[in-house]
Amino acid sequence: GGEQIHDEGPAEVALAELKDPRLARSLDFTVAPGENIAIVGPPASGKTLLLRFVYGMATPADGKLLVDGVDLKRVDLRHFRSGVFAIDADVVAPPMAIGEYLHLHAPYATSEEVYAAFETVGIGDVVGDLPAGLETLLSPGGGPLSRSQMLRLSPARLFLHRPRLVLTDESLDGLDHGIASAVLGGPWTILVVTASPAIEALADRVVSLSTDEVAA
Repeated sequence: GGEQIHDEGPAEVALAELKDPRLARSLDFTVAPGENIAIVGPPASGKTLLLRFVYGMATPADGKLLVDGVDLKRVDLRHFRSGVFAIDADVVAPPMAIGEYLHLHAPYATSEEVYAAFETVGIGDVVGDLPAGLETLLSPGGGPLSRSQMLRLSPARLFLHRPRLVLTDESLDGLDHGIASAVLGGPWTILVVTASPAIEALADRVVSLSTDEVAA
C-alpha cells in the first residue's frame, strides 16, 4: 500500500538532510525533472547505497527522500518502481528469446518499436540479420551476441520502456560514448554512479560523496 504519485513525465527526487553512517557525508540536494546527475566518490563512500535509498531498497538513518514532493516512506513502492529502470551492467544472458527480454518492461511494444530500440543502441542490423530475428534464444554466455552487444540490451530495454527515473551503477562506463550520451539525454531523470570522466562530462551536475562540494 501507500500513496501513489503521478506517473507522467520525469520524476523529481529530493534528498533533504539525508544522513547515514554508511554515507561519506550528508546529502541535501534536489534532482529536477529530466536532470541527469553523476554520483562520484571513492570506494565505500556510499554511492551504490544512495541508489538503493532512492529505489526504496534501504532506508537512511536520518533525513528525508522525496519523490515528486512525497516522502518515499509514504509512497506505494510497487507503483513507484514500475516507473523506475535500473540499467544492468551484468552481461549474463537471461534464458529467453531476445524479443521476450526486450518486452519485460514493455509487454505491449510492437516488433517495430523493439527494432527501433535496437537501432538506438546500434545493434538493429545485428538482430535483424539473425535467422530467427527476435525469436533468437540467448545462450548463457549471450551467444549469438558478442559481449559488447550484450551490454547494449539493457539500454535498449530502457529506450523501449521510457521510465520516469533511471538508476545506473557504473553500467554506462563501458558503453559507447554515443549510446551513453543518448541515455543521459533521454526523457527521464537519471542518477548515474560513475568512475568515468567522460560520463561526468556528459552530466548536468556532479555530486561527490568524498567532499561537501556539489559541482555545477
